[in-house]
Amino acid sequence: ERRVADEVALVALLDEVEVLERLVGARARWDKRLAELRTRLSRYPSAMDVTADYLKILERVAKDNNITLVQRKPQKEKRQGDCYEMPIDCTWEGDLSGLVHFLYALEQENVTMDMEDLSVSLVAGGKERLKGNFTLMCIYTREGGGPPVSATNAPTRPKPGSPLAISPEM
Repeated sequence: ERRVADEVALVALLDEVEVLERLVGARARWDKRLAELRTRLSRYPSAMDVTADYLKILERVAKDNNITLVQRKPQKEKRQGDCYEMPIDCTWEGDLSGLVHFLYALEQENVTMDMEDLSVSLVAGGKERLKGNFTLMCIYTREGGGPPVSATNAPTRPKPGSPLAISPEM
């Protein structure tokens, strides 16, 4: 019995070693992809409040796709390593076609935004009208990596040849 248990434990360890070896082997590929993604993030001065920039993009894309933003609540920016995240909690209304086009149009924008926690329900008594909530996570970097301080709402000019956003293919 002990011998069988030892053999089972050995097989489990060998399986784990195999998985770890594959992960280590793929690390260079993942590090390269991460570096590419980081170079494509929008970059703002450390003293700039980016809220207005992202709200303008969100409102323009919603309006262009017949989505009504009933409520928009930008949350406090959070630092995640050398990137920053600013969630915007939204309540919306529209139809299915508008929602699909809105989501696609957001993906095409030249900034990095990730849709989280999308909820969809029917509006009571409204034929084909939908409503719901979502959190739009705006992701970017800052020059110098320092903490943000309110200043201006204009983005910095990109350096020649530097991409600013993650492409939809990523």
